[in-house]
Amino acid sequence: MQKNRWYIFKRYINKRKVEEAKFLIQCTNVSLLEISTTLSFADQSHFSKVFKKYTDISPNQYKNKLKK
Repeated sequence: MQKNRWYIFKRYINKRKVEEAKFLIQCTNVSLLEISTTLSFADQSHFSKVFKKYTDISPNQYKNKLKK
């Protein structure tokens, strides 16, 4: 039971981080590396993996999509 709670909590935190990342990508010129560091991801690769898990596109694709 405790393991399940931890998983739910971790998923919630990652979802919130992705929402914040989307906001930062939309509203600032901060680099993806800076965003991943600011949001306490282990590295940019982990950030990209988590972002894609919740949005189905990479942070770079998301950023490029906004430019169009």
